[in-house]
Amino acid sequence: MPASPTQDDHPEQSRHCGAWSQKNRYRLIGLRALWPRRNRLAAVLLLTLAPCWQTTLALPADPFPRPPALQPAMRFWMRIYSEFDISSGLIHDSRDLSICYTPLYLNRGAPLASQNRVIEETISHYRAAMLALADGKRADLNAFEQRSLEPWRRRGGTPEELRAAAERIRFQRGQEDRFRAGLKRAQPWVHQVEAIFRAQELPVGLAAIPHVESSYNPKAISKVGAAGLWQFMPTTARRYIRVDEEVDERYDVIKSTHAAANLLQHNYSVLEHWPLAITAYNHGLAGVRRAVRATGSDDIVRIIDEYQGNRFGFASRNFYVAFIAAHDLSVAPDRYFRQLDPDSALKIAAPAYLPAPELAEFLDISLHDLRAVNPGMHHDIWNGKQLIARNDLLRLPPPIQKPVAERKLAEFAARYGFDGQLPLTYYDLSYGESLSGIASRLDTSVSELVAMNDLDDAHQVQTGQRLRIPTPNVPRPLGTSAAFLLPELLSLQEPEQDTLTIAAAASRRAPSPEQPPEKTKQETKQDTPQIIADAADTGTDVEHFDADPTTAAPLAETQPDLAADPIDYSVSTDGSIEIQVAETLGHYAQWLKLEASQIRGKNALGKDKSLIIGQRLQLDFSHVSPEQFEQERIAFHRNRQLDYFAQYRITGVTEHLIRQGQSLWDIAVETYHIPLWLLRQYNPDIDTKTVLPLDQPLYVPIVETRLQPGTALTAAGS
Repeated sequence: MPASPTQDDHPEQSRHCGAWSQKNRYRLIGLRALWPRRNRLAAVLLLTLAPCWQTTLALPADPFPRPPALQPAMRFWMRIYSEFDISSGLIHDSRDLSICYTPLYLNRGAPLASQNRVIEETISHYRAAMLALADGKRADLNAFEQRSLEPWRRRGGTPEELRAAAERIRFQRGQEDRFRAGLKRAQPWVHQVEAIFRAQELPVGLAAIPHVESSYNPKAISKVGAAGLWQFMPTTARRYIRVDEEVDERYDVIKSTHAAANLLQHNYSVLEHWPLAITAYNHGLAGVRRAVRATGSDDIVRIIDEYQGNRFGFASRNFYVAFIAAHDLSVAPDRYFRQLDPDSALKIAAPAYLPAPELAEFLDISLHDLRAVNPGMHHDIWNGKQLIARNDLLRLPPPIQKPVAERKLAEFAARYGFDGQLPLTYYDLSYGESLSGIASRLDTSVSELVAMNDLDDAHQVQTGQRLRIPTPNVPRPLGTSAAFLLPELLSLQEPEQDTLTIAAAASRRAPSPEQPPEKTKQETKQDTPQIIADAADTGTDVEHFDADPTTAAPLAETQPDLAADPIDYSVSTDGSIEIQVAETLGHYAQWLKLEASQIRGKNALGKDKSLIIGQRLQLDFSHVSPEQFEQERIAFHRNRQLDYFAQYRITGVTEHLIRQGQSLWDIAVETYHIPLWLLRQYNPDIDTKTVLPLDQPLYVPIVETRLQPGTALTAAGS
């Protein structure tokens, strides 16, 4: 018996739909973007005539809404993808992305441990500053306190809000260099990817998802096992393509793209809104459906703002807005990515010691562009902790011309310049630096640096190492603006104490953050381990970043293991569950370490009464926790799905109009020869406890066998 019957095998469907081709089936699914469920029958009847019209029915021009409430988050990700490379980023609020406290530039060549130490120290300073502001401090503010207060001036945050915000400070690394590389890597593939989506009547803009997932790297691998251009987890990928010990088609661009199209089509068929379907690509169908139920809304803005699911962290909340940013950047890259060549930039000697951030603002040049043409300058110059030294060769990006540049630099030096360098108490070695070069730059000797740092010799240093250095005198400002700026610059120089002590003290002063409501526990057990990029929700604030170009992008690694399964296997707060296909009292008893009779008694079930799919059942958790029960339950369903998809794969989706007297079992097993649980996954909102409404359309996955003919599962694997 073939696992995937053709249209000719079922003449009753031809009576409903006419002689439909595979493309017409996809066209029907795609047209659903124009009609919600309540008008679904009208859409089906309209499309019944489509083959006669010989017209192409397309999706709306822009299926990806950009509501005003999400604009700040979209701008944030536009900056992350276009302004900051992996050695820089933003210190920001993890919930309100319009609140950015400062850019942070890291030592490019330093080990990740050294970079993460700097990030932790910086976050500690800003957290301490926020707590000081929460305590009412408004006078004699240091640089960290001034920068922390700035985004809150118009908001007028209460002490409680400021303390809560102190716990939400995190760092997001930039992705500009990866995004640029992704744009280049995408060139051989993107047209084929778009063609696959177009063939299935899906928005071609979905081709931007790999920019978020893998920077368009077909070889990308995540720390939790996701792989390829589309960062599929193995369990999800096996629904559509081959993933085993011999072959892994997740690395095949074309095959994995077909799989991604099928998954996204499935997500949309269940959720009916592209913002939700795209979010489900990261968070899983079950997780997004849970968010819809919890908020009572399918509005992506409400879900992002209000949903408190334990697994709905930074990555999931931001996946849609990051996708929009990546989409818009990939559509018009020339508008956002300048090709800046340091060798062709204007070169001019700095007339004094100059603060770089203020200089960029004065010259109306982005700090990103100024840094791009001056790659050899120390990272602390861009953070405002050091000054561009007098007579250093300063490069300026076009279109500024030399006469204008000389005049403006002289004017800036007279107002903002200094006669010497800022007094650092330590120095972080950059790539290629030596003690002799540092000694010359800081007007000290190699022997003094060796003695101060207990070094055996001058060559015992490495990139990222922090050195104690002699403290120079405070420089003299050359103008009133510099004199006004000097206290802020001096306050950026960190004292010689372990700044993690500052963080610990700040945490002791801050109340514990409000605990989220009782979690939907499937989120913790069904999903893969949370990535560190989701730092605001994992107890740390530092995105421990892997610089390997084959490593997945920071929002890519949270795709749940059962991403395509929309069924909720969680235990409700009242201790009840929804009965699912193939589950028995014996299973529940085994997972709960109880007797089946105890469950029957708790639910007043007679011995002759069967379980009904979709009904709720009260359980007794006196021997195991709900979390342990969920682990067993999800493992059971995962193994069943893995067994099935070891023999079959999904190649597409069609529709079926319910006929008189048909049950879900009839449709799944007798008509399409698929398991009942698979049909339910494509129609999770169908009420299995009532008579199926006549002519209601159902989505039905099209499957084909991976094995030899004659190996179809008995009773469709149910």
